[in-house]
Amino acid sequence: MAEVEDKTEQSLVYTTEQFEKLVKEGIIPPDFGEIGLQQMKEASEQVAASKELLDRCKRENRDPTEEDWLELGKKFNKNIDQIHKETSLHKFIVDNKNYLLKVIEEVSKPKRKFRQSAHYVEQKLKYNKPTKTPEPNLFDLLNPETIDKIKDETVQYVGIKLTPPEDRIVNVISRLLEKKSQVVDKEADDFYMGNEPYRLVHYGSKDTGKQKSAVLRCRKSELLNEFFGEVKHSGSDIKYFDRVFSSFLEKKWLIRYKRTISTEKKDETKHFIIEDYLPLIKIIKYFPYLSDDESKKVENIDKEFRAIAGEYILALNPILTDQINSKYVEFPEDIDFRTKIAAGSHLSVSEAIIRLRDWLIAEMSAGRYKTDVNEETLILRLHLDKHLKSRKKNRLKDQLTKAVQVCQNLGIILDVEESIGAVGQKKYTFKLNKDF
Repeated sequence: MAEVEDKTEQSLVYTTEQFEKLVKEGIIPPDFGEIGLQQMKEASEQVAASKELLDRCKRENRDPTEEDWLELGKKFNKNIDQIHKETSLHKFIVDNKNYLLKVIEEVSKPKRKFRQSAHYVEQKLKYNKPTKTPEPNLFDLLNPETIDKIKDETVQYVGIKLTPPEDRIVNVISRLLEKKSQVVDKEADDFYMGNEPYRLVHYGSKDTGKQKSAVLRCRKSELLNEFFGEVKHSGSDIKYFDRVFSSFLEKKWLIRYKRTISTEKKDETKHFIIEDYLPLIKIIKYFPYLSDDESKKVENIDKEFRAIAGEYILALNPILTDQINSKYVEFPEDIDFRTKIAAGSHLSVSEAIIRLRDWLIAEMSAGRYKTDVNEETLILRLHLDKHLKSRKKNRLKDQLTKAVQVCQNLGIILDVEESIGAVGQKKYTFKLNKDF
């Protein structure tokens, strides 16, 4: 009997701590999940008796009778259905103990995260702040070199404004960069620099000199797997990715930010204004790079394989890794998948959702877990002011409410309070999840 008690106790200790996670992951069947944690905590004596009954019947080479179950139910003041279900739960746990413990270990691990340079995130989250004075002319802000680069372009915005699919592209590149780079020694020259030798490129003005550009070598299949979150893709999926990726590679963004570095003198810093107009990713080379088996597939006109074959060497805009060893924002590796689930589908993920999500994650990265924001500022932060200009107030309200709800579904926002500020403005207070 002692041996049975030891095994039962171990099973119960693990499952009571992790039971909810296992039910959510679909590992414990939903019917068993309904029993609840509290009942499990109180069930050790009953489970031991149930196990003893099953073992006794096994020794006697028979199945338990209704009388056996009725007697057991009377002992614990339970009806036969309850005893059956709870005994089935125990049998499920004991029979699948090793598998459950392995799953528990996996779901209990901290979620792997990837970094993005805070300079990039700040440029992505730029918005027109409310001001009583007129905004300066764009050309009054820029240096002559930058003006020369954009003189023949149509540029109306300083910062990195991405569509939701383009945002996923950058996250894909960031995740692959984390997986394929040296990310242990943050003081090393190759920290977050990819799996090919980095390049020194002209970046900003002549005063700022050349900067390191990370170089990433990856297969097209890896880009597809990261973009869609799975390893099988339909023909329409691949065409959609090709269209988004090609369009993204053709775009350039006007960036302008301040980089601060420490000097050899104590408490002294230097500041540089970085300005440039360039794409976020460049293709250095593309190889229709195939093994012998892969070549045979292409020769045999395997259209599905041909669509995902090949290898890229990509050069990254320096902003994607600028000061990433000390000034960065961390995102869960599966942030795009989580956002899709929280919103209902990828098509439901709006720019407003992404902007609120990433701003709040940046707040948490900076150690701020409670943040106040006026409604007017929040509307500008989420780029929803376009609806005000077109007098689509209901559309604005719906998108704002949806963005907040999705961030609650994600577990970023634990609680939201609405109040009236000192001068009568509506204010939101977001309580954020330290464990996200």
